[in-house]
Amino acid sequence: MAAIIADIKPTGMNQRDLVDLVYQLTSSLVGLAAKLDADDAAVTTYTTGIDAIFNCQVEDGKGNVTRLAGTESSTVAPFYLITPNGITNEALLEWMYQWTAALYSLCYTLDNSAGVGTTTYIANAYTAIMTDRIVNRRGQTTGASYTFTFNAVDHRGGRIVEWLYDAVNAVETLTELLDLDATLTDTNYEALWFTNNITLTVENNAGNRVGN
Repeated sequence: MAAIIADIKPTGMNQRDLVDLVYQLTSSLVGLAAKLDADDAAVTTYTTGIDAIFNCQVEDGKGNVTRLAGTESSTVAPFYLITPNGITNEALLEWMYQWTAALYSLCYTLDNSAGVGTTTYIANAYTAIMTDRIVNRRGQTTGASYTFTFNAVDHRGGRIVEWLYDAVNAVETLTELLDLDATLTDTNYEALWFTNNITLTVENNAGNRVGN
């Protein structure tokens, strides 16, 4: 359940909360991938899939670090750092692109795995929620539709809060779907990687809140 008072809202956010949420969203996907590698009887490539997408190190305000060092290529941008001391617009844009692509990778692998009972992860946890387009420094695009386009020129703060709301909502939706999937054994995806890991609340422009 979201907090009564949001930590991040359209009227403003502090940089520490932003960096902490970036860490939490990243570590949630990493944790889900590792858990699925162990729980899905047919596929063990969830972690490999997102490792190939992320090329960054994220450190939160408590010193926790998630490092995902991919290989720079024509589609993967140079390695970047996100720390409590600062986050550049370029690093945030690249992280948003990579996070969205990693979410899609997880959902795609789930939909195509014989070890998973549900085949609507992309439809429900990605397409229905991640409705903004993101263009990274390599000119690659991701996002289910084009409600708004983030790029190196246009990355306005108010719309970033809306995107963060969608990202947290996607994690909650994905983990709820995983808990309900009868073919998977574990039923604590939401407890571990949403409730316990996403400890900030985001409010969108409509006044809706998501997070913990």
